[in-house]
Amino acid sequence: MHIYLRKTHDQHLGSGVVFAILASISFTLMSLTTKFIGHKASTDMVVCIRFFISLILILPWVIKHPKDALTVTEPIKLIIRTLFSLLAIASFFYVLKFISLTESLLLNNTSPLFIPFLVWITHQTKTSYKIWIGVIVGFIGITFVLKPGVLLLQSASLIGLASGLFTAIAYVMIRTLTKTLPIIQILFYNFLICFCVSAIFLPFTWRPISLHVFGLLLIVGVLGLFYQFFSTLSIAKAPVRITSSLQLLSIVFGTLADFLVWKKIPDLISAAGIVLVILGGIITIYFGQKELKQKK
Repeated sequence: MHIYLRKTHDQHLGSGVVFAILASISFTLMSLTTKFIGHKASTDMVVCIRFFISLILILPWVIKHPKDALTVTEPIKLIIRTLFSLLAIASFFYVLKFISLTESLLLNNTSPLFIPFLVWITHQTKTSYKIWIGVIVGFIGITFVLKPGVLLLQSASLIGLASGLFTAIAYVMIRTLTKTLPIIQILFYNFLICFCVSAIFLPFTWRPISLHVFGLLLIVGVLGLFYQFFSTLSIAKAPVRITSSLQLLSIVFGTLADFLVWKKIPDLISAAGIVLVILGGIITIYFGQKELKQKK
């Protein structure tokens, strides 16, 4: 665990890729569980309990390493990043109530399209055109699966698209924070702030829930911790433009879940889109690795 307490992190593309894949799996399972909850619990309740469970689970590490977890050197950046993270997950959980798992994941995973622009604006960092090709190919794959049309005019879908933008902003900001702050501190304050903010709205949307739904909420919290942990590690280990593209794998996992749970079989266009998503990820990883080697 000591590696996760460091303020600086060695770059290692292989580790970053593995952590990004684990994050995608965790995120898909969390999304699937939230989909099962549906309208049986309010979005505020799901968000609040999700972060409360994650906060409880991380407390032993905080108690064991209070200095690393609690000493804040960049509070403003940490708070702003956390608020964008909260907006992203709240928007995504809301959308899951109204459209399919695959479509929800597709809209949330438009974040790679925004990230190169955000990186250029905030860091004046140029992205190789070859990496752009990978990102664009992946996004074309997303449109093939989604088949955008009237869907994009629906409020739920627009909110889903906004979750992709919020996610991109959070990714870019956390990439900066991991260069100076230990991961455990980022996670702790992310869980704490998100829980406190979502708890403010909870009294207005609270409704009685069954023991079954409460169990699902607990699972969402645990999977949320896994996702946050692996996602943060992946961003710390490799460039955000690379690791964010691997989040597209959650679309593939979501499509598989739609088939296994709801017997939804993708048509030929959707299948082609999934292939393009995978191809776009491979292109981005390959040329991203070459870019890393050239900078060393």
